Amino acid sequence: VEQKNAEPDPVQLAARAIRPTLYAFPSPIDIQPRQWIYDNHYIRKFVSTTVAPSGVGKSSLKIVEALAMASGKPLLGSQPKGQFHVWLWNGEDPRDELDRRITAAMLHYGLSKSDLEDRLFVDSGRDMEIVIATESKDGARIAVPIVDAVQRAIRDNAIDVLVLDPF
Repeated sequence: VEQKNAEPDPVQLAARAIRPTLYAFPSPIDIQPRQWIYDNHYIRKFVSTTVAPSGVGKSSLKIVEALAMASGKPLLGSQPKGQFHVWLWNGEDPRDELDRRITAAMLHYGLSKSDLEDRLFVDSGRDMEIVIATESKDGARIAVPIVDAVQRAIRDNAIDVLVLDPF
């Protein structure tokens, strides 16, 4: 027996929306080039990853890359494609350790606060956890309110690059 006022099944609604799209063959001149941000590794609208064993300097590299992108300076030899708003979130180190590492990198590369203006955002996972998914016996579960809050923070602060270390 069918109920007239019953909510439609979300799975059935999603299934109805799955239909192949005939390719439109756009003109090559109408296709926008990729928006590279830094060193052919960071690209707008894509996820980039840096993978290596523990203890080889990934966090130090991420800090200097963030400083390069925020300052627009080629600190590691690669010229950033501009000055970008960068949010560096480190899930392992406390804030005072991040301050030590960022300040040391700034001193090493001769950067000042004015080089970064209002483009560098830094948070520690010890002060602000960002857990976007959990896993249980029933599978992975996305923490939608957290994902929404991260997206809102990115929009509200015009963040170009979000570095999650580690992800």
